[in-house]
Formats: sequence, structure tokens, C-alpha cells
Amino acid sequence: MEDDRMLTLTANGTEVVKQCRAALCQALEGKFQCTPWIHNIEDGAALSFFHSKAAIVPEIRYNKQLSKNLNVSVWKDDLTKHKVDAVVNAANEDLSHGAGLAGALSRVGGPMIQKWSKDLVRKYGKVSTGSVISTKAGNLPCKMIIHAVGPCLSLNPTVEELSKASELLQETVQNILKRANSENLQSVAIPAISSGIFNFPLTKCAEIIVNTVKSAGESRSARARSLEVRLVNNDDPTVQEMLKACLHILGTSDTLPGQNLGNAPTQSSFPSLDLGNITLYLKTGGIENEATEVIVNTIGTDLDLSKGLVTKAILEKGGQQIQQELNRKCRHGLDGDVFVTSGCKLKCPGFHKSLEFPFIELFAPSLEAQKEAKSWLIRTLCSCPEKLEIHNNNIMHLSLEDHKKLMSIQSEFHVEITEIFKSGHGVIIIKGGAAGVGCAALEVEAILCQAQENFAQNEEKLMQNDLNDLGQQIETTPNRLYQKTMLSELNAQNWKKTFSNYDLSVVKVEEIKNVVLKQLFRLNGKRIQAQPQRLYQRVSAQFVDLICRVGFQREYAPPKEQKYGAGIYFTNDLEKGKYFWPEYEERYIYFIEAQVLTGKHTLGSQEMIVPPPTASDPLVRYNSVTNNRGVYVIFNGQHAYPEFIITCQKKDETYI
Repeated sequence: MEDDRMLTLTANGTEVVKQCRAALCQALEGKFQCTPWIHNIEDGAALSFFHSKAAIVPEIRYNKQLSKNLNVSVWKDDLTKHKVDAVVNAANEDLSHGAGLAGALSRVGGPMIQKWSKDLVRKYGKVSTGSVISTKAGNLPCKMIIHAVGPCLSLNPTVEELSKASELLQETVQNILKRANSENLQSVAIPAISSGIFNFPLTKCAEIIVNTVKSAGESRSARARSLEVRLVNNDDPTVQEMLKACLHILGTSDTLPGQNLGNAPTQSSFPSLDLGNITLYLKTGGIENEATEVIVNTIGTDLDLSKGLVTKAILEKGGQQIQQELNRKCRHGLDGDVFVTSGCKLKCPGFHKSLEFPFIELFAPSLEAQKEAKSWLIRTLCSCPEKLEIHNNNIMHLSLEDHKKLMSIQSEFHVEITEIFKSGHGVIIIKGGAAGVGCAALEVEAILCQAQENFAQNEEKLMQNDLNDLGQQIETTPNRLYQKTMLSELNAQNWKKTFSNYDLSVVKVEEIKNVVLKQLFRLNGKRIQAQPQRLYQRVSAQFVDLICRVGFQREYAPPKEQKYGAGIYFTNDLEKGKYFWPEYEERYIYFIEAQVLTGKHTLGSQEMIVPPPTASDPLVRYNSVTNNRGVYVIFNGQHAYPEFIITCQKKDETYI
């Protein structure tokens, strides 16, 4: 049966994912740190690995020895299957591999490629245009992927824009070759970087790439290792442009080697097709007679093995025990279900019965994040609403360019988009046809997630600058500013007992360590000379990790009503905490336990945007405001330090 890692898509959901794959990937990463692996769905740029319409036979069109240790060749082939030391990915600065070549490499290579890429962006920031960065290759038949960020042009670039972009493309190719040398590679496959969706003119793109490779050959040290540069593309127009550029710039080709050099499938008495790490063999005969590890059989939802010629043959050969074993597992199946039984009398240990279907496989840092991601996908893709509301205060951080994108989304998907911000709560309402609403929702979520990430990165820089201004030098953790550590069952007992009194069942408790936030909090404590209180804030799943990164922000967790000022709200009463904040459409309830510098406080009121003055001097103000019934409001996020994340759910709630 389907588990929380897999989501079978409806026809509407399939169409939405087909059109908006990149936005889906970015939204899942931004909201849940989750990477999707999309199966059996084609997009406009690249076919799914599992459903390629026609395999490309590797074909070399040109070959030239430029120097003693540098060779260049032109190939028509699929980069996801091409066998070299490294393939080059035409990446964007965020390393979001949603569509095009990047999406294809990520899908075939596996979800870890996207995860490794995002980890690099978190560690080093965005990859600037002209630069490269490398990751492992996952399931691809190469040692590594070199992610190269080429220039992106407007649809009708000016002469000046094209000139600047040409310099950047040349720099990109130079950096690819430098990386190949520094990694001691013997072969690298380079596509037509920046052509296609990046709008760089194809002819000029080919000329720049070839000229840059030629210059590298002329200046290459005689002591350098031999390097084979393969210009690999999967469509004839691009291959032809690369061939034309080589003939014009490098001259006629040397004698061509065998057409499938280095890419030939293993020889066999049966017709075969090399699919990278997989070889497909085509045989005739009865599948029930095959000696293999697994036999796959497609069946109806009634799970009756006596129907259909192939299924019936498997049943007769394997025996009725297969049907009995299947019936013990389930009486009725759904589209997409996969069942495993033993092989019984068949020549295999076991065989699968499955139905071919489009589905999304989710890879998340925790089971809870995985479940939240799936629930969100169901609401967005499977319920087919004609009206959808996105509650997200990141609309405060949208730029003018972002709002122009929203206008374009309206036109492209024939929907109506309305933005509302009231009483500390932002909402975007999308109305239209079901497919249009789904597509628009993913695109809007992706824009919001990018705005969220830009804000968080800026806050991290400001935090570090604040410490530098105060002369504080600290060491951060290797990959990020914070760490989360889950407490053992024994160490979490106190929280379980406390939350149980409020009909909440604790799933896990995680301790947060953020050395920058901690130091800023300590310095603020010394400045206002106050002892912290231990208080709670309820937050949405999307903002848990953001609070760990950059601390509390007023837009991350506004209460239902801002009765005591436009600040950051906390409470010492868990019962109040359950209902003081909105009921989020989520599988779990998330509380952050924090140390809060409430200091000198006074009664708050709705119109306050900062604490009121303590006396006649407007520069001397209270540290916080309160309702005198357990609710406190601060107006500076550095006056609170998040210590623990408590993930829980209501005792009477169970999820299937």
C-alpha cells in the first residue's frame, strides 16, 4: 500500500506537475526541506527516465586532437547516460534542478543530487554567474557533476547585454575546464550552456564554447593530464551548431572512432539497450519461465490472477499459493499499489504485481517533514480546488519583480490572484479552473519560498555583522549556523508529562544550537539587565527551521489577533498556546520553547508597533508588553533565543 513517502497523482495533479515541475521542487524544498523524485511524468524539456519515448543511440559527429593532451569531440547523446568522468549541468544560481537538463540529471541521478546541491547553497550561498561547483553523481554513469551557472538573457537582448553575457559564458567554460584539471579528470561532457531557456543565441553559444576550448588547448601545459572534452547534446539542431562551429574554428575532423565509443552496451545474444547503470534486454517467450530475481506482473484492482493471459500463465506456473498469499495481504487494490509475494514455483525468489502510474516519491530530513509535505501536496494537487488560499506572511518580502511575476501567472494559467494583508496576516487567494489553480499555486509558493530564502540569507548576514560590530568572534558549525539534536526518550520525559496535561502527545523534542543567535541573546541580556523567562510560541511547520536559522520574526508566527501590538508573541500557558495561534492545516503541532527577555513590561495595546516609553523620555522604552495573563510581546527578535522544538499532536487525533 502507499506509504507517506509516496503520493499517487490524479489526472489533474499529473498535468499540474508536468507544467510546473521546477516550482514544485522549489516549494517543497523551501517549505519542508524535502526533495521530490517524480516518476512517470514527462515535462516539456526532458522526458522522465522511466518513460523515455525513444532512446538516443550515442553518435560521434566530430573528433579533433587540439594538442598532445587535449581532445575535443561533438556527440549526439543523452547526458544522463553518457559515460565520462564528469558531466556539466546547466544550472541556475540556486542549484534548483527542477526542469530541463538540470531536472533530467537530478531525476536520473536520484534525489540526493538536489539535496547535495541545496547543502552547498546553504553553506556557500548562491553560485554566481560564470562560476561552477561540483557534487557527486548519484546514479549517473559518471564520477561527478559540474554545476555551471551560465548567463541568462532577456528574450530580445541588446548588443550590450549580449556582449556582457558572452564574456560570462566564456568565463563559465574556462571554469569548467579548470575544475576538470583540478579534479584530475580524463573526460568531461559539456552541453550548450545558456542556450534554450536561458535565451543565449545558439550559434554564438557554440562559437564561444569551441573558441574557449581551442584557447585552452593552445595554453595547456605539456605536463597536464590528457583531457577529452565532449560537446554533448541530445537534439539535432544543437549538435549541428556545435559541429558547424568546430569545422569553422578548428578545421576538418580527424578520423572518427567507432560510433558508440565508450558508450557501447554489453554484448549479448539478445537485443539490448544501455540505460546508464541499467541494461535493458529484449527477449521473446513466456515470462513465467524466466530465471530471474524478480518478475513484475500487472493486475487489476480486484487482484484476481486468473484474468489476463500473462497473469494467468504466471498463476498456472507458480501455483495457487501466489493468489492465496496475495489475498492475505489485501482484498482490493488501488491504482498505484505495489504488492510483493514469494515466487512459489516460479524461478525467482519473489515477484511484484504493480500498476504503472505517475507518482511522487518524497525524501525529507524527518518522517514528520515527509508527512507534512505529503499532506500539503494532497491539498494542492489532489483535491482539485477551484479556489485556494495561501496563508503566508512572506508576501511582505515580495519585490516589484515578484509582483510582476504574479501578474504573468494570472495570464498564463487564466486565474484570478488577490493579495490581502490584514491584522498581521498575509493571504493570497487564487480562483479559476482546477488545473490552473494548481499550477498557479505551485508557482506562487515557489516565489514566496524564494523571497523567504532571500530574507533569511540577509538576516544571517545582519546577525553576523551585528556580532562583528560588537567585536565578537565565534566559530560556526561547518554547514550552517545552527544544529538540531533530538533528545532521547528519557530526556524528553518532562516535556511529555507537561504536554500530556494539555491533551497533547509529544512525538519528539529537539534541542537547537545556534551560536550566533545565542551570543546576540546574551549580549542583549547584559544590556537590558534582565533574567529571561521560559515561554512558548506555536509555529507552522514551514517556519520551524527558519526560526532555528535567524531567530524569531514577527511575520513567522502572528497570533489570531494582534491585540497587544504588532510584535512577536509568546505565552507561558500551553492551554492558551493551543488556541492563541491559528489552526494550521498540518499533521502536527509545533511549539518552540524559548528564553525570552521580557524585562520591564507594561500593558500592551493593538496600535503599538514598538514598546511605549517608560517616562517622558521617548528613547527610554519598556522591553516588552503583556496582557497580564501570561501573554508577552517583544519587538526585537534578538530578545528571544529558541532552545527546543516540541513536535506533538492532539491525543485524540490519529493519522492513516
